[in-house]
Amino acid sequence: AGKLPSRKSRKVVAAAAAAAAAKQAQEMLAVRMDDVKKRRRLVDRLCRKMQARFSKTQTLPMDLFKAFKRLDQNRSGLIDRQEFRALCEEVGLGSAVLADEEVDLLFDMCDEDKSGAVDYSELLRVVVGSLVVPL
Repeated sequence: AGKLPSRKSRKVVAAAAAAAAAKQAQEMLAVRMDDVKKRRRLVDRLCRKMQARFSKTQTLPMDLFKAFKRLDQNRSGLIDRQEFRALCEEVGLGSAVLADEEVDLLFDMCDEDKSGAVDYSELLRVVVGSLVVPL
């Protein structure tokens, strides 16, 4: 029958496996951190464009609501991905500025309940919430 590995060789194998797992976890964390940074940059860009498009920050919620209602073509109180793309176009974040996957990422960030549609409060939390600077 085959000889069992020694205790020392088992420890070496276990240590190598643990080191490989730790390296993989670090790489996954780095990818997640890059994704978080990318998302933050996209939200910041969306907020700046929204501010520029919808006049003063004090009126942003009402201006955004008017645009939301105008783009909610089926009057459901929700905007779907296509209507969200129209909103991005309106504020200058259309296909000339953002790639389709970036617009999809913004949509997914706004769609907090993962319903496949964004309601006004979800959009407002992402846009206006990003404008609030913690003290």
